[in-house]
Amino acid sequence: MSTRVYYIAIDFISQEKVATQIRGIQQKLLISTHTSHLKEIDLNTGVVTELATINALVESLAYDYKEKYLYVPRYYNKDILRFKYPNNQSAILEPVARASSKIIGVAFDSMNSHLYWTENGGNIGKIMRCNSDGSDIKHILTESEPSVLTLNIANRFLYYGQTQGIGKLNRITVDGKHKITLINHTSRVYGIGLGKQEKLLYTTANNIQEIDLDTLVVKELAYQSTESRSLAYDVQERYVYSLRLTENTIVRLPYPNDEAVNFQSVVSTNRPYYVAFDSGNSHLYWTELNTLGRIMRCNSDGSDVTTIINETLPIALALDTHNRWIYYSTETSGALLRVRFDGKDRQVVINLTSRVIDIQV
Repeated sequence: MSTRVYYIAIDFISQEKVATQIRGIQQKLLISTHTSHLKEIDLNTGVVTELATINALVESLAYDYKEKYLYVPRYYNKDILRFKYPNNQSAILEPVARASSKIIGVAFDSMNSHLYWTENGGNIGKIMRCNSDGSDIKHILTESEPSVLTLNIANRFLYYGQTQGIGKLNRITVDGKHKITLINHTSRVYGIGLGKQEKLLYTTANNIQEIDLDTLVVKELAYQSTESRSLAYDVQERYVYSLRLTENTIVRLPYPNDEAVNFQSVVSTNRPYYVAFDSGNSHLYWTELNTLGRIMRCNSDGSDVTTIINETLPIALALDTHNRWIYYSTETSGALLRVRFDGKDRQVVINLTSRVIDIQV
């Protein structure tokens, strides 16, 4: 069984009071697991700090950048707590809101000081909102089995998924109106992310598709003859990279592109499973899912193929290009690991109860 790891990656920028020069950036990764602990990982030093023991199942986290509170929903307890973060003292948990059923997703609108959450009460689930201190609770929408949610503050949209066996990805305005289904039959939705370009790229078993989140136009970019587990994008040369697990190859296509799609073969490799791209250095990284597996790298055109590290059954990976770390996981353990871009200094960042299936930094 796979452990879902719920996280928020936060950059804290400290500045002089009378100057605009940035003095430093602290990169933190906050995680909550089924073991009821909230922990912070300093991505510069690798130091893991326990922030609080929640004694409850936590399915998501939300952060208020303005008042600097971390919001923690307790699934079975049907409530939401918060505490000051960052904070050099022991976390003092404050109750914010109580729900009528189990809480899965939370999201925070720091501009308007509004907390949103989903209550998964089966066919009579709800999406709710309140002020940052828990006052002025409002019922936004009634929905069957709502799960995670995220906000598009600029356009005042709320995106949410469902935990039904045949779920949907939906969009409403933040006042609960103008509901539109973006994707049908996505199975259970447990994570949603929005890009700055308001485009959502996703891959199914064989299709790469694009949704324009402003117009809701769905466009099929390409059909593939074999399964693809992940996509990566080069923002500099503007290529989408897609792997073909059973064909032992990684391909790419230009994007955006209004012409007919022609896949370009990039590199032949043994059972590629996950891809990531470093646009600053034009490097493609991927994992090979084998007992004698590897984490690999090549140039954007497939040249200069390099083995970063040998690893047993590596699966997901993510890049911290600022600090030159590769974060990855394997099928054989519940550890989140990292290694330098040159393959040195392999470290176990944190041990979990079962394997990590997705990573974002």
